[in-house]
Amino acid sequence: MAWEHAFNIIISLMIGIIAFYMKAERSRTNEEINRNAEHVTKLDDRIDELERSLPFTYVTREDYIRQLAQIDNKLDKIYSSLERGRKD
Repeated sequence: MAWEHAFNIIISLMIGIIAFYMKAERSRTNEEINRNAEHVTKLDDRIDELERSLPFTYVTREDYIRQLAQIDNKLDKIYSSLERGRKD
């Protein structure tokens, strides 16, 4: 009977110790999850800011090609007028 009582006490202590460490680990895990959630929120804000500023900072490929075509057209007109001036 004494062995059974001692065995029950030992098992209860082991379960208590395991529960304590599991609770501490869960607390650390929750803190890390909250910290990661804050980082994700900050990254979302930075991405949103980047999306808002991109049109003002960079030119799309299509706009670049269109602008270059306009410049080429203007240069061709200037060259044509210079050639006509030389012939006259």
